[in-house]
Amino acid sequence: MARSTFVYVIYIAARPEMVWKALLDGEFTRQYWGHENVSDWKPGSPWEHRRDDPERTVVLLGQVLEADPHRRKLLDVLNDGDGLTLSALCSHLDMTRQAATQHLGLLIAANLVTTTWRGREKLHFLNPVPLQEIYDRWISKFERSRLKAMRDLKRRLEGTSDA
Repeated sequence: MARSTFVYVIYIAARPEMVWKALLDGEFTRQYWGHENVSDWKPGSPWEHRRDDPERTVVLLGQVLEADPHRRKLLDVLNDGDGLTLSALCSHLDMTRQAATQHLGLLIAANLVTTTWRGREKLHFLNPVPLQEIYDRWISKFERSRLKAMRDLKRRLEGTSDA
């Protein structure tokens, strides 16, 4: 399978078993999308998004990925405050400087983080350009109804209202 070039992330404040059920339970997913997700959900396994029709037409194919929570946290910290040193970033993480450096190296290689030197300090910045390109190429083309369905699912799982 070709290397993935896009990962869509949504944060839902719900118990993990509720989110897992929302992803795996065919009845639940058909309620929101008119599709169901089929996979064994192990990293590297195939994933199919099937239409709720008699033929169970496969609409999307993909591969199950595993996102590293430490890298997500690094991106979140940089999103909250750009231009941070390694020490400042590490103060928000429960890991060694060496581990943080390895995670940052992958984010820099993915062009999600850029760096600049200020004297002896290396500052880290979130690079919004590839994120905007992802939005322009894939996310903006989603139908409003699909985004509304995701918003409604998120609200249902989080137990929040339309307010």
